[in-house]
Amino acid sequence: MISSRSVSVDLPTPVVAFLWMVATTIAFAAFFAVVRFITVDVHPMQAAFLRYAVSVVLILPAIYSLWRTELRTAPHGLLAFRGLLHSVGVMMWFIAISTISLTDVAALSYLAPVFIIIGAALFLSEPLSFARIIAVAAGLIGAMLIIQPGFSVIEIGQIAMLIAAPIFAASDLITKKLTRTVSSKMILVGLTVWVTVGLAPVAAFYWTTPSLEVILLSVVTAVLATIGHYCFTRAIAVSDISAIQPYRFLSLIWAAILGFFLFSEVPAWTTWLGGALIIGATTMAARRESRRAANGTSREAAKQDNPEGND
Repeated sequence: MISSRSVSVDLPTPVVAFLWMVATTIAFAAFFAVVRFITVDVHPMQAAFLRYAVSVVLILPAIYSLWRTELRTAPHGLLAFRGLLHSVGVMMWFIAISTISLTDVAALSYLAPVFIIIGAALFLSEPLSFARIIAVAAGLIGAMLIIQPGFSVIEIGQIAMLIAAPIFAASDLITKKLTRTVSSKMILVGLTVWVTVGLAPVAAFYWTTPSLEVILLSVVTAVLATIGHYCFTRAIAVSDISAIQPYRFLSLIWAAILGFFLFSEVPAWTTWLGGALIIGATTMAARRESRRAANGTSREAAKQDNPEGND
C-alpha cells in the first residue's frame, strides 16, 4: 500500500509576490479581452453597466451585513461623489477598450499613478519631490510615445484613456481620505452601487436586449475583476508595493498575446517603450518614497531609544 502525504514548499517572499502579480496581470488582461468581446454585441455604455450591475448582485451579502451597522452612518455624500466621478472614468475606459488595442489600453492605464502624484501635491499638500517630478515628466513622455501626436491620427480611445486616468487618480485620492474613517467593505459597496447608478441613465439611452452570451460574459468580467483585485491585494500583503511595480509590465505582455491571437492586433514598438517608461517612472518614485518612509521610521525609532540625543 502506497501512502501519500502532502508536501509544503516555502517559497521566498519575492517569488510569492511575483506569482501573485502574474495571477493579477493575467486576470486583468483576460478581463480586457472579455470586455472587448462584449462591446462587439452591445454599446460600451451598456457593457459597462452590465459589468457593475452584476457586481451589485455579487456583493448583496456585503450590503446585508452592513445594513444595521456602517451603512447608516457612512459619509454617503462623499461615497456618492466618488462613485459618480468614477463612473465617468469607467465610461471612458469602456470606450477605449472598444476602439483601441488592448496593449494601448494597458499601457495608458499606467498613467493613473502619475496623476495621483499631481493630485496629491495639489489637493493633499503632499511634497512634490524631485523623484516625483521626474516620474510625472517621464510618465507624460511615455504617454506621448504611445499616442504620437503629430505623427499619427489620435484615436478617440486614446483621448478617452487620457480622460479616464486622472479621473481614476482622483477616485483613488478620495479613497485615501475615506480609509481614515470608513471600512474597505463599505468603500467597495459604495463604489459598486454608485457607479452602477451613474452608468444607468447613459446605458438606458443605448440599451438593447442583451443575449444570454452577453449576460454570461458580463458575469465573467465581474469574476475576473474580483480575482484580479484579490490577487493584487495578496501581492501587496506579502511585499512592499514599490517592489512589485515592475511586474505590472506583465499585463502588457498578456494583453499583447491576447490581442494578437484573438483580435489580430500587433502593438507598435512605441507602445512597449512608452509603457516601460511610465512603469519605470512610477516604480522609481514609489521606491524612493518607500525608502524615505523607512528612513523616517528609523530616525523616529532612534529618537525614542535615545531621547536625550546622546550617543
